[in-house]
Amino acid sequence: MGDHGGGPTRQNILDVHALDAKPGFPAVKFTTAENFFKAMEKEMDIAGRPTHEGEMGFIFEGCYTNVAEVKQYNRWCENSLYESEWFNSLDWMRGWRYPQRALNNVWESVVFNQFHDIIPGSAIFESNRESVGRYIEAYRQSNELRDNAMLDYASGIPYEKGLGQPIVAFNVQPYGGKAIVEADIFSYEQPWNSKLSSWTNYYAYGNVTRADASMPTTVYVRDAEGREYPAQVIGGKSFPPGWRSTVQFVVDDMPAGGYRTFYVDVQKQGVDNREIPYADNTFETDYYKIRINPATGNITSLIDKEDGREYVKSGEELNTFRMYLERKDGSMKSWLINGADKVEDVTGTVGKVEVTNGPVRACVKSERIWGRSRIISRTYIYRSYPRIDYDVDVHWLETGSDTTTSPMLRAVFPISMGTGVETKFMNGVPFNVVERPHDGFWKGAAVTPESLNPEDPSTVERRFGQEVPVHRFGDVCDSRGGFALMARTKYGYTYDNGELRLTLLRAAGNPDLYPNLGLFNIQYAICPHTGDWTGGLMQLAERYTLPVRATEPRSTSLENPGADLPTEASLVSIDKTNVLLTSMKKGEDGDFLVVRLCEMEGKDTEVTLSLPGEVVSAERLDLLEFVLEDGNAAPAEVVDNGVKVAMKPHEIVTLAINVE
Repeated sequence: MGDHGGGPTRQNILDVHALDAKPGFPAVKFTTAENFFKAMEKEMDIAGRPTHEGEMGFIFEGCYTNVAEVKQYNRWCENSLYESEWFNSLDWMRGWRYPQRALNNVWESVVFNQFHDIIPGSAIFESNRESVGRYIEAYRQSNELRDNAMLDYASGIPYEKGLGQPIVAFNVQPYGGKAIVEADIFSYEQPWNSKLSSWTNYYAYGNVTRADASMPTTVYVRDAEGREYPAQVIGGKSFPPGWRSTVQFVVDDMPAGGYRTFYVDVQKQGVDNREIPYADNTFETDYYKIRINPATGNITSLIDKEDGREYVKSGEELNTFRMYLERKDGSMKSWLINGADKVEDVTGTVGKVEVTNGPVRACVKSERIWGRSRIISRTYIYRSYPRIDYDVDVHWLETGSDTTTSPMLRAVFPISMGTGVETKFMNGVPFNVVERPHDGFWKGAAVTPESLNPEDPSTVERRFGQEVPVHRFGDVCDSRGGFALMARTKYGYTYDNGELRLTLLRAAGNPDLYPNLGLFNIQYAICPHTGDWTGGLMQLAERYTLPVRATEPRSTSLENPGADLPTEASLVSIDKTNVLLTSMKKGEDGDFLVVRLCEMEGKDTEVTLSLPGEVVSAERLDLLEFVLEDGNAAPAEVVDNGVKVAMKPHEIVTLAINVE
């Protein structure tokens, strides 16, 4: 009994016995799923039976985005738990206690909320409120476990005096390279050339103004080896008795799965005070030429400097906000994206578009109003990082119902891929990257635009395109390059008629009249690139989702004579870029490290995982952490401070590793 199934009732059991005893009726037996499939296996001739290849049909597209807080906290919790297990594993290998029970309790809350009417946002109001509360507490607990472990590890690093505030930046990805570092710094004086807001102004953390208008808000940053970095103050406020400010800089070679120690002197100007070149409404970075419409703040031209390709459709603008008024008579609005009574772009800005600039990044800020809601959009353009970020605050006060239209907000990116160019829509999904339909539907699919009845409100109209669930990134690409869109807390993507769209908010109204009300911060990014997604895009998307995390060490660790760790180190690394690290934790039933890897590009790969400490043994496990008994699986081999294993295409490998 229960919603969509459950255990059998007494009456069900009696009915089975009655049917089995009925004369002339086939025998009916109780059995297990394992025995059923073993019996069926003898009868199956796969070659002679209809076979489905690829993904099943997409259904209930509205569930990919409804109830934004549930989607946001689900992603945040998953990311925080990955980090928490990662940091606590490092501490555990150094002899600290692993908080296994606490982590398991957090995981139970998160996976409970992944029930089929909670995570889709198709529950009632009371359920949605309770699940958001569970998520918030799980997120708080996971962050606390992560931060404590991160600070514990940082306490083992020796720090020098007189160089400024030390910070340790950790890269939780098993590959190195270029990365953006953001660090929160406390100081008793305001940062050089920066005027910060009062702590009483809740929304003003990002309002950094210049004391001297002719100079940007820079501060001095160097690492323990003496290398200097251009750095910019991008946020801050007074926090009596001092100031809390956020400093951002770009590191070209962050250690793989490791850390680097930096020193920040907020009273000293940075090593580079040059702003990003900006003239005639055009920025020129190391990677792109970007033209801005000064009336809207949107990008009207985006040229990849490596091959000269223009990625904006002529006459269009990137990140156009579009409102769809889902029709009044639509059905199952939390589950289905119904047809629209009206579609309109959110045009016109409130006030003047603001452009601020600095040595690390520039910001283009604009504000729009639609209905009772307000959209504040910030576009971040980096001098030396191949990504453009969007940070959008939506004060959303829209509602819908079964008798009124239901507003849905999308960010739209009209892309120029060239005339006659065959494009693919590649999507990151759990443990894989797959090609997905565009321009509505797959060719030859069972459901086509012609088969839909426009008079039937239960169908999804062609004009919306086919929305699909995406993790990490969606990439529109051809043989030459592509245009990737990455979102931190959104899952619903559409690529239709040359437009890549991301659904931001929906006011479905059934069964919850108030799925989204209030202030929502939404972050996503674009990344034009040469070559296909295997040329580094996957790593960029992983780093956007799980960025470098920087922390000030505890004050007690600054006078720690027993600190014996190096000032920078690579701790956890993988020597193949087509293999992802998806988990690192202590074993559930033993004192061994569990590491899970996944091959992403569909090719045979021999990969070596390097770890801190001496690896004394390693063996293969299944997904439940039992010893793998598959005789066809390649064994794990211990090598210098690591493990080597041969992986099949798309194989998920779980390893039990003993480290001394």
